[in-house]
Amino acid sequence: MERLRRAIQPRDRSAAARVLAVALVLAMVATVGWEVIAWLQGRPGSDAGTVVTSMGVLGFFVVLALLLIRFPDRVPVVTWPAVAVLQPFGTAVTVIAADDASAGSQFGLVYAVVFAASQFRALFAWSVTALAVLADAWIVFAVLDAGPAVSDLLVVACALPMITLVLQLTNGHQDRLHARLDELAGTDSLTGLATRRRLLEAGTRALADGRPVGLLVVDVDRFKQLNDAHGHPVGDLVLVQLAQLLAGLAAGADVPARLGGDELALLVHGGPDETRRRAADLHDAVRRQRWRRAGLQPTVSVGWAASLPGWGFDELYEAADRAMYEAKSEGRDRVTGAADPDGRTSLV
Repeated sequence: MERLRRAIQPRDRSAAARVLAVALVLAMVATVGWEVIAWLQGRPGSDAGTVVTSMGVLGFFVVLALLLIRFPDRVPVVTWPAVAVLQPFGTAVTVIAADDASAGSQFGLVYAVVFAASQFRALFAWSVTALAVLADAWIVFAVLDAGPAVSDLLVVACALPMITLVLQLTNGHQDRLHARLDELAGTDSLTGLATRRRLLEAGTRALADGRPVGLLVVDVDRFKQLNDAHGHPVGDLVLVQLAQLLAGLAAGADVPARLGGDELALLVHGGPDETRRRAADLHDAVRRQRWRRAGLQPTVSVGWAASLPGWGFDELYEAADRAMYEAKSEGRDRVTGAADPDGRTSLV
């Protein structure tokens, strides 16, 4: 069910609204132009009245297009796939009623295919393409003799899938590019840990789901003096090794992250006992760590907090960060648990 719901939703509502708006306007402009030419040529059924009517319909669709662009999120979800599915049938009914199976008339099927192929995922895009080919078969066999009908259908049955294929391949390339950019934006280049943004997103989601969550905030003691004494490359080496220790403690959906500078963090999916244990394990691991430079033995101050009812990520981070500063003020190289503003400790 989830796969079906995902398939019939546009990839981006704002982009879908713009494409649909342009398609509506272009389709109606073509319709008005066709009516004007037919009227000037004296074609039966076309006169000044039909031109004025078509222009009125064009005006309506222009307003509709502007509304779509302005308020894409207010459009009911079912509207997007309904437009793509119903358009080929609407084109077929109109063309058959007009008894006109010219190339220009059949071209109307392209709008639905382009909209679906550019704005939806593969399953729905190919389904709409198949519907458009079936609609064309209905048109040509209802209006043309068998020979021309087969010839026209063959052309359309090759052209429409080609459009879908090209647009879907382009979408796939863009999806991979966006995924890669998102990965780069969410990964710290030095340590390979998550960035603050990714930590915030993960923590917010976990808390919104009502799951017990804990947070460790880790700071390297006297990191500036370490850099001054040994150089920034050594400081970077310490951060990299510390990040490896932190990542080694992560389990399942836990998120180790670099907050900035020499501050690291670990989002723990678990309650107070689990969070406290991870904090203690990290502190012990740092003390036992054999650093890659002789004579180097940095220490860390670790603050931790476990979520309380009603807390968001900001409150959780503030509590863990406050605990980390308490650890520093108490002499550094230690682990401290947080208490909330009411004095209740998240340490159980």
